[in-house]
Order: sequence, then C-alpha cells, then structure tokens
Amino acid sequence: MRILSTALLMILSFGSFVAMAQSDSERRLNTVVTTTLPPDRGMLHVNPFVIRPANFERPGYDEVELLFIPVDPIGDTVQPILDDQYRESFSLTANLPKRDSASFEDTPRDYRTQEIVLTRGYYVLSEIAFKQTTPGQEVRDAYCLDGSTFRFEVRGRDTIHMGLLEVDYPIGVVGADVSFNPAKTILTDLDRINGWRWTTISLNHFLISPTDFVRSTAFCSPDSLSPSQTYRDES
Repeated sequence: MRILSTALLMILSFGSFVAMAQSDSERRLNTVVTTTLPPDRGMLHVNPFVIRPANFERPGYDEVELLFIPVDPIGDTVQPILDDQYRESFSLTANLPKRDSASFEDTPRDYRTQEIVLTRGYYVLSEIAFKQTTPGQEVRDAYCLDGSTFRFEVRGRDTIHMGLLEVDYPIGVVGADVSFNPAKTILTDLDRINGWRWTTISLNHFLISPTDFVRSTAFCSPDSLSPSQTYRDES
C-alpha cells in the first residue's frame, strides 16, 4: 500500500512539473502584437501625387520624394532642431506611373497613401525631389522650399492624415530650376490637406500653417541649394 501511494505521489508530482513546464513554455513563446503608438510618436498618412501634362518629356521621372525636417516654430518662421552637421530628416517616396503615350490622365487613384512614424513635435516640408533611374545611374533633381512652405504638429499617439498632396511636375528643365516651386499648387489651398479622410480608423484633425525658413543644409540637401538651370531644347 505504501509502495502504491509513493508511486501515485511521484506520478502526480511529474504531472505538475510537466504542466508547469508547458505553462512556462507558453509564456516564453507567446507574442503580444499591438498597434498602439508610443507616447512620443505619431503616425502620419500622406498621399502625394503628381499631375503631369501630356507633353512632358518621356520617360521622365520615376519617383517623387518629400522631405520633412523637425523644427521649432518662431512666429511665422521656423528654426531647425539640429544644425547642419546633425540634421535629422524624415522622407517618403511615391512612384510615378509610367506613361508611354499622350492619351493619359494622372489622378490620385494612381498613387498609394504612404505612412511615416514621426517623433512628437513640429515639422516643415522642406524639400521636394524628383528621381529618374536608369541602369547604372540615378538622377535626383531637388527643390528647396525655403521661400514658401508649411508646418504642422505631431502629438503623441496621433494618427493624422495629410490628405491629397498635389505636387507640380517640372517641365522643360534638365536639373532643378531655382525658380520652380513644385509645392505651388499645395500652397494655394492648404485646406485641402488639413487632415480629413473617410476611414474606420480614428484620425486626428490637425492644422497646418504657411511658413518659411532660412535656406541652408539644415533644411535641404546640398544639391537643392545650388541647382542646375540647363533647359531642354523644345523646338
């Protein structure tokens, strides 16, 4: 009888050990997935799109890139958070659909909404660049928006949508022309990108304000500060 009790006790102990091991294993392997942003980050949704005239020189640019710089607002202007040497920047890129014939129409539906996570604070759209990629070579024509652009604020755990961001396409220029502003259409009607969208996700309404900044490498890439001005022969 004593032998049977001892055996039963050993079986029960072993069963408890196995259960504990399985429980520990489950705790180690279980992964919790969360979409909640940390308190110092916000999610920005941007849908940049480019409207090209039918007579643009093909094949043309492949991508458009938007550059955002964190800033401190001072009145109607801004100062960079960091200096030229330690500039912090955030960029997103949209692909331009290929157009082989003159019978086309660029629409926002041709482009995808991009997402970018930003640290809490104020930002300015400081530069817009167009890229053309060929085998073994990449051309990047960048435009610094020091004369006129806009700023906005990202707060902790914000999910905000910048709306439709229409970018003007450069025509008749090889390299960036300093007189051309690809954000001209954006700036004529800032209400269109003032943070609205139909969605099942809770998005925060945010405000954007026109602003400018001092032209420097703290805001823009060096190639956008001394742009080439070589024009194509359209004849």
